[in-house]
Amino acid sequence: MLMLDESPAIPRLGIKKFFWWSEALHGAANQGNVTVFPEPVAMAASFNPGLLYKCFDVASTEFRAQYNERMQRGSGEDEKFHSLSVWTPNVNIFRDPRWGRGQETYGEDPYLTSVMGVQVVKGLQGPETAKYRKLWACAKHYAVHSGPEYTRHSANLTNVSPRDMWETYMPAFKTLVQDAKVREVMCAYQRLDDDPCCGSQRLLQTILRDEWGFQYLVVSDCGAVSDFYESHKSSSDPVHASAKATIAGTDVECGYGYAYKSIPEAVQRGFITEAEVDKHVIRLLEGRFDLGEMDDPSLVEWSKIPYSAMSTKASANISLDMARQSIVLLQNNNNILPLQKGKEKIAVIGPNADNTPMMWGNYNGQPNHTVTILDGIKAKQKKLTFIPGCDLTYDKVMECLMASQCSIEGKKGLKGTFWNNRKMEGKPVTTQYYTTPLAVTTFGMHNFAPGVQLEDFSAKYETVFTPSEAGEYVVNVDGCGQFELYIDGERKFRHRIWRTTPNRVAIQAEKGKSYNIEVRFSHVQTYNANLAINIAKEHPIDYQETIDQLKGIDKVIFVGGISPALEGEEMPVDIEGFKGGDRTNIELPKVQREFLKALKAAGKQIIFVNCSGSCIALQPETETCDAIVQAWYPGQEGGTAVADVLFAG
Repeated sequence: MLMLDESPAIPRLGIKKFFWWSEALHGAANQGNVTVFPEPVAMAASFNPGLLYKCFDVASTEFRAQYNERMQRGSGEDEKFHSLSVWTPNVNIFRDPRWGRGQETYGEDPYLTSVMGVQVVKGLQGPETAKYRKLWACAKHYAVHSGPEYTRHSANLTNVSPRDMWETYMPAFKTLVQDAKVREVMCAYQRLDDDPCCGSQRLLQTILRDEWGFQYLVVSDCGAVSDFYESHKSSSDPVHASAKATIAGTDVECGYGYAYKSIPEAVQRGFITEAEVDKHVIRLLEGRFDLGEMDDPSLVEWSKIPYSAMSTKASANISLDMARQSIVLLQNNNNILPLQKGKEKIAVIGPNADNTPMMWGNYNGQPNHTVTILDGIKAKQKKLTFIPGCDLTYDKVMECLMASQCSIEGKKGLKGTFWNNRKMEGKPVTTQYYTTPLAVTTFGMHNFAPGVQLEDFSAKYETVFTPSEAGEYVVNVDGCGQFELYIDGERKFRHRIWRTTPNRVAIQAEKGKSYNIEVRFSHVQTYNANLAINIAKEHPIDYQETIDQLKGIDKVIFVGGISPALEGEEMPVDIEGFKGGDRTNIELPKVQREFLKALKAAGKQIIFVNCSGSCIALQPETETCDAIVQAWYPGQEGGTAVADVLFAG
């Protein structure tokens, strides 16, 4: 059981519960009251390894601060996602711009990735001269892992040339092992030359340990060992898979069904020896001693970091500095930038102008404050016009019908019922009614409704929709947690997911017929939660309607691009241009491209701020826009940084 990422306590040996899986991709993740830095691909664009070190020194400080507070004054127990082993950095090579997780990397260059990766590890682990490591960092995903997301559990890479292998995919891992002394390496999902990476003796023993001298821990990606028999079919069952992975060199399995629970049977059947198992257990216990987790906290210098070190003004300034240095000016025709503060009539338009979650990127924590790009511009330009204008990808506008054509128990709108448990059991805490689109979140310590706790809660939202006209209507549900939609008792979908996932369900409705709509939501432990619900009629977008509101305004700042809700790790997204977390093309979504053309045709001067974690093909935008600024997913202070670039002074 010690070889599982959720390692249980063994009281008779004095071994405490320990969780190997936490994240710190660009700040302490999956928790609040932290500092959120720009997405890694953005920080790579700073070309400033010294500043990157400062960012991850903050991340490790905040991880230790919350850990110390919980251990010394809280529950005294370790928690998943909040422990001392963080699975960062991602040093895969961003070779294909369609890959959704490319945003987590430091780009397509092996040298830059190596240089930046070393600073991440040093910032997280602390100085090698210290007796204990501040955290354990992890180089992932080893090896030759660069998407696509939707084939990663079954792909078999058999055509990687030796030159590509050694000059492109391996240098960063070798550098982090030998120069940064990274303490963990994560093996990837896919097969390489017929062997699953987590079962490859060539990767994990011959290269990693024998040639490079790695002495520490190998962890599997989550579910990768189960993939041996579930999707790769390279092993027949969990017993054979656990033996193969263990012998190859995978010390800890991250999983869901846990093939490694079969290790005792593998020993009994003679597939592996007890001595082999002991070797891996010794490695992981040595790691826990290296963190000071087994020793008296008074001996561990990092245990003295106070909770007041969380989310400080100094850390916010580092985030702001990194956001400023990551921004890239792609075009500036006729020196339209910088704008003159307070001296020009300016409009801000676009779906990312006031999009807070976009600023945070993926694998993120929740900061105490976020400066959106609209916020940053408002701080420079007191008088301006703001119009959202359009969606990121969808060419319709929503007419919400919750107040006019939805009712329940004699009241208009959507009824929400809440429980302070995850099973909708017992007496509800409260009941609320909503007549406008619902948008609730626990981010920033907000609750879903009065009296509802921030964790371990559930909710049921229900209404009866009776359309006044026949036609197509939509129920949109975006959520993070466990949630499902029922229409007339039929379940349309069910998700249990740690990132916000959008869902659109169409109803071909008859006039006057009633449709029972129900959304069930349950908080998932260690996840923050959010939920958005809208019942609406879609109408074609009218660009001219927006343009008519811009009379007397010559300059438009259009803030668009894409978002982490569209690109990321193995996501249930399947719309035009996007599939499973990846992109199917690299064009700017059509609805935005057409909007920019309409603004240009109306004679407006356009400053296009593009937010994305991957490159966007910006032709014809180089012709329709006067200036183009690449802002990435710029973190909690990103709005200030963008405004500083746009405006003089």
